[in-house]
Amino acid sequence: MVCDKVNQSVTAYITQNVAQAINGSQEHSPENVTFAYYSLTRYGYLSWAPEADNLIDSTPFVQNGSGTFTQRLSSLGPIPSDPENGSRIYSTPKQPMINWRPLSLFVAIFPHSMETPKYNDIPENVAAAVQNSTILHCALHNASYQANLTYINGDQTIHVTDKTVLNGISYLHGVTNHDGPIWSSNTSFMHNPRVMESLSYQSIMDAFGKLLFGSIRTNMTHYNYQGDGPKGNVVNSMTQDTNILSTTLMDTEEMSIFPSIAGSESNPFTEYWEERSISLPRHSSRLSNTLEELFQNITFSLMSSKMFQPNYTVQAVPNTNVTITSYRNIYVYTRSILWAAYGTALGVTVLCVIAGILLYLSADGSYTSKFSTIFRVTQGAMVSIDLSKKDYSGLDPLPDHIANAQMTTGYNEDYPAKMSSATPLGHPHREPAASSQLLETTSDEGVHK
Repeated sequence: MVCDKVNQSVTAYITQNVAQAINGSQEHSPENVTFAYYSLTRYGYLSWAPEADNLIDSTPFVQNGSGTFTQRLSSLGPIPSDPENGSRIYSTPKQPMINWRPLSLFVAIFPHSMETPKYNDIPENVAAAVQNSTILHCALHNASYQANLTYINGDQTIHVTDKTVLNGISYLHGVTNHDGPIWSSNTSFMHNPRVMESLSYQSIMDAFGKLLFGSIRTNMTHYNYQGDGPKGNVVNSMTQDTNILSTTLMDTEEMSIFPSIAGSESNPFTEYWEERSISLPRHSSRLSNTLEELFQNITFSLMSSKMFQPNYTVQAVPNTNVTITSYRNIYVYTRSILWAAYGTALGVTVLCVIAGILLYLSADGSYTSKFSTIFRVTQGAMVSIDLSKKDYSGLDPLPDHIANAQMTTGYNEDYPAKMSSATPLGHPHREPAASSQLLETTSDEGVHK
């Protein structure tokens, strides 16, 4: 599918037709009400298919006898017809109807139609609602291109290269073996590959058009109370009778004029952080490019059907080039920064080792916090005061004379080892150098008395 903007003459003809449809939708209030009002319908989005390959039949609206306008309902076009009597033209053996005008559709955006004008601008400036419009004409063509499918972390990406637009796909009413006054007995033309392709592509175009056809419109009411009453415009409703809302086309730049239905309404949270840490989403893709990409994705989705897949049970399976890319981490360092980091770490480590060795030598060895170590050290402890029997109970509060006492622990060579009745054989016990009730041991005679 190829989508391009229409030229200025076609734009002027279509916008004039839309402006006439807006004027024809006016409804005035009855005379017996206390205020005067009238309403009209303005179109922000339109999509339709032309009925014939001319300007008159390419407009979105058809005028009725009562002066009102209705939108064209044809889902496929332009439809080939006999220029003399307007009858339908069928594909025949001599004229297979494969080189007619390609199937096409129109997509029009009117951004000013979604604006709320001043209270007195509706009847005087209806033409302003169709100004600065975007009108696209999309035609169906056969195309040849190379598709590269890439899977990164499970996400599929399709890159199209070497795209070449070929012949157009025209509308087919059907096939017949009646060619003029002669009826042909040869029915092989019914299975003409070009005809079968055209019918298949026509069905895809029909489904694609049903996604786009329809309109998005607003009903605008202008009211004017008698005397000094209020005056103004009210947007009564917004009506959507199109399936474009379910597509990614709503994320395009042109469709951003519909914020309430395009899903881009402002978030109260982001207003507090705008231009600080987050930014609001922007509509960057163009509608023409997105339309072509959407139709392209529909074409690719058909490849999942088994009808379009080769028979993998036979030997003549077509080869497909597959490229697998593996990514590995490569670390790049600056030599000076690397030596500074590792040199600092090594230097601190060496200093810690030297400090540990010096502390080990100054303490004549190493010690632990085990109970056996504490027990051995306190066995030779000396207290600077004399302790009474009451002091051995350990009751709180701590007496003042004990709180100010000094205790010396460790091995003391000035005190000879003496066997105690409470000490196992082979384990000497050191007596304190000063006379103390806490450290004085009981003699063997006192024990046997």
